[in-house]
Order: sequence, then structure tokens, then C-alpha cells
Amino acid sequence: MGCDIHLYVEKREKKNKDWGWSSVVDLSNAGLRDYDMFGFLAKGVRFTPDDKYEPHEVNGLPEDVSFTTVRETRLRIAGRNTKADWEDYTSRENAENYHQFGRKLWKMVSDNILEHEWIEIDKLPEEDVDDLWEDKGHPTFWVDHPDFHSHSHISLEEYKALLFRYVECMNEMYNTEETLMETEEGFLVGTTTLYWIALYNLLHTYEQYGYEIRLVYWFDN
Repeated sequence: MGCDIHLYVEKREKKNKDWGWSSVVDLSNAGLRDYDMFGFLAKGVRFTPDDKYEPHEVNGLPEDVSFTTVRETRLRIAGRNTKADWEDYTSRENAENYHQFGRKLWKMVSDNILEHEWIEIDKLPEEDVDDLWEDKGHPTFWVDHPDFHSHSHISLEEYKALLFRYVECMNEMYNTEETLMETEEGFLVGTTTLYWIALYNLLHTYEQYGYEIRLVYWFDN
């Protein structure tokens, strides 16, 4: 099995930052396996560029990650009235095993898109964990997905700079002369990495309409 990227575009209105971030594009099923780029987006994932090209360090999920995005990284723990074989659910036994191997358990206080809160179970008083396996509606309990790793996020400006370093590195590695340029309107054009250039241009379009943009992503296998 190969390594896949789970990639989400999040936006936030520049004039209303208190409204929080929302996930607007899910690119997880794009089917692109570009291991060279993976190593640039998250240093050490399938490829480690020379430090002079400044690959993006794995920096975790943002603290204010959107509800839609973060729930994709976790599995809901099945209670008495749910089944562990339902999509995105897992059993108590599985959750305990995942936890023993370093995956965190979470208590979700609310699943309101704008006001959700996640509390790490290990940081709760013991008496507050007694109902962990009781199916009482909200709050619900979750565990980090066992197959996902190297969670990271990157701003639009950081991503643009990374693309230029990426092309420079690939030209050196493969003895090519690919190009990447920025137009007067702020879009990118080039002769390689067309998917990643198109992604930047999509994000730049959102930015022109008054949004702050970032990429949130992780990998499997």
C-alpha cells in the first residue's frame, strides 16, 4: 500500500475572524501520490529534502481547526445503541488498543460547527471519565484514527513560497529546467506540478474575495 494525503482547504472571513474557520474543499479523494511534494509539505513523509530547501515541519492540527475537518481525523466510539461497524465508528476495545499505542481519546462537548470543543480524556478528572462508554447523546467520545499521521497546516503565503522551493529542488534532483512564475494578478503559472499550481490558484481566488486561507492535511500509511 502507498501513502495518501488527506487534504482540506479551510477559509475564514478576514472581516469576521470571530466566526471561525470552515472547511470548504475536501481534496482527499484526488488520488494524487506525489511523494516529493509530500516531503515538502511534511518533512520526512516519504521524502526528506535538503534543509536548504526548508521543507515544512510537521506542526499538527491548528488549535482552531474547523469541526468538519477535525472529525475526519477521528473515529467515534460506539456506545450501547450504536454499532462499531458503522462508518466512522469503532468499538471500545479497539479504542482502548489505539490509546495504548499513543492515539488520544477525546470528549466532544458539542458538535455545533462554530462552537465545538474537544477535551483530551487523559486530562479529565477520573470521575468525569466514568461515563465514557455510556451512550447518553452529547457529549460523545472519539479516538484518533490509528492510520493517520503527520498532521499539519500551512498558510497560503507559506504554501506559495514552498512551491518555488519545490521546483528549485526538483530541477536540481532531476536535472530539469522547469519554471514557476507569478503573474501580475498574483496567480502562478508553470511547466510542472500543475496540480499544486492549480490548487494555489484556487486558494488565491478565495483570498481575492476577502477570505483568509489555509491548508490542513495529514497522511496515511
